[in-house]
Amino acid sequence: MSMPQDPTSDLPNEHDLPLANVRVVDLTGRSGEMGPRILADLGADVIRVAPIVVDRPCADPQDLAGVDVHHETHNANKRSVSLDLDTTAGIDILQRLLQTADILIEGLGVDRLTDLGLEPAALRREFPTLVIVSFSDFGRTGPYRNWTATELVHVALGGVLSRSGLPGRPPLVPPGPIALESAAVTTAWAALLAYYNRLLTDSGDDVDVSVFESTVQIIDPGFGMAGSAAGGVPTSDGPRGRPDSSHLYPIFPCTDGYVRLCILSPRQWQGMFEWMGRPAEFADPELGQLKHRYAAVGTLYPAIEVFLSSKSRTQAVTEGQQFGVPCGELLDFAEVLDSEHYSERDAFAAVPTPWAHSESRTD
Repeated sequence: MSMPQDPTSDLPNEHDLPLANVRVVDLTGRSGEMGPRILADLGADVIRVAPIVVDRPCADPQDLAGVDVHHETHNANKRSVSLDLDTTAGIDILQRLLQTADILIEGLGVDRLTDLGLEPAALRREFPTLVIVSFSDFGRTGPYRNWTATELVHVALGGVLSRSGLPGRPPLVPPGPIALESAAVTTAWAALLAYYNRLLTDSGDDVDVSVFESTVQIIDPGFGMAGSAAGGVPTSDGPRGRPDSSHLYPIFPCTDGYVRLCILSPRQWQGMFEWMGRPAEFADPELGQLKHRYAAVGTLYPAIEVFLSSKSRTQAVTEGQQFGVPCGELLDFAEVLDSEHYSERDAFAAVPTPWAHSESRTD
């Protein structure tokens, strides 16, 4: 789309979704499809350019009753066109798509666009208002630029495994492709920022998104939030070995599942102390300081576990609120979908798919 004189004229009206007037060309592979999907959910017209022959396993563990669940969830709300980008005809059609596009998100691999005669700098000259976002394992520069990686490699190199699992035990691999999906969120966010800048400057951009860097910055709170969560207590005053985050937000069993508490501030500890009935063994005023509670977790947390063991999750949450102690239920996926709060807000919707006699739920 060409940029109008008045940038506000290209903005959606109050009845549209935020990206109603934005067109996105999606050239990502199977690992990067969620980024454009997020933009599609925000109202963008996302056109997925799919290869004519899809190279994927015959039996994907995510398949359900013959349905490619990954494809269904990651490409909802998109339109698609199959192109052979190794042919002149395929490149010509892609270039015609780019003439009407605001954003190009590509994950073809480092230098693949250049090999196709679509080097980003040349695209910017031909389409000066186009926002180009490249999604790759390690970015287009640096000594790792030509490396490829799996989900497990990213969580290892990104430091996630150094903090995952029980102290003294081998690292525990987190469930699901959280590194790749987190990088997809980064991709969508980067595209939005670059597009907003285009509205202000009438100039596109060339953005380089690295899965590795996204993993380091998003997933592991050790590089970001843990300092504030620890209340300023130095790492040297915490547990030795692999950091044990359970002392920050401990999980306790109830009669029907588990709850997680937050007892970090002095006010939260005082509420917990009152909630437990002011037990004499924990009346020491020094326990108001986080570092002293860290030192006492061996006796304090077992006592809290006994205290909560006869309560239901709902009872624990309700009482915790009354005493000013943040307390949340640990829900499984079915419980999340059936949650009264989410149901009343229509947070999830059943979406029929055209490829199978089934429904996908989306938020």
